[in-house]
Amino acid sequence: MGVYDVTILTLISETTQELRNGTQISIAVTFQDSIYLYGVKRENDLLITHNNKSVVFEIGSITKVMTAYVIHSLAQQGELHIQDAITDYLSINNDHLNGVIIQSVINHTSGLARMPDNLDLFFNDDPYKDYSKQDLYNYLVSLDREIIAGDQECSNLGYGILGAIAEETSGKTMSELYEELIFDPLGMDNSSFHLDS
Repeated sequence: MGVYDVTILTLISETTQELRNGTQISIAVTFQDSIYLYGVKRENDLLITHNNKSVVFEIGSITKVMTAYVIHSLAQQGELHIQDAITDYLSINNDHLNGVIIQSVINHTSGLARMPDNLDLFFNDDPYKDYSKQDLYNYLVSLDREIIAGDQECSNLGYGILGAIAEETSGKTMSELYEELIFDPLGMDNSSFHLDS
């Protein structure tokens, strides 16, 4: 294995073919006691090497794993129970949500939609940037369909709900919870909810 191992480079190339132009990926491969860094950028429909080890990246769906960890940590601390309904922890009232339990949200079997329908996905590079907890609560209160548990669909909405539950239960922001439960214990000094950090 070397810095330019053909297997690694082929894997990177194959898995990044569908990325849109301007997308960058920074990959670290550990092998024995060595770390190999690969930076690539999609430009003019070509994949080029790019030294981006100091570039700030916006994190994506891996936050679902982190949010699930926060929820389980709060459960271990006795702050909540994952077999309880989400409505036990949210200051909303909607009978359609009474049967949705936290565990089913964590494992994407709650029957919740992938996205709330009051989230503007069009003409917006970051549709979550201006979507507030109040927007989430407005959506949940207005939801007028039966939620069928067991339906499997990856739900960004569900993880937004879990974040709201974590904040309501702990009295802390998700930023504070990530710092306290994940970033600080793991020495993730370059991870933050805020660009200026």
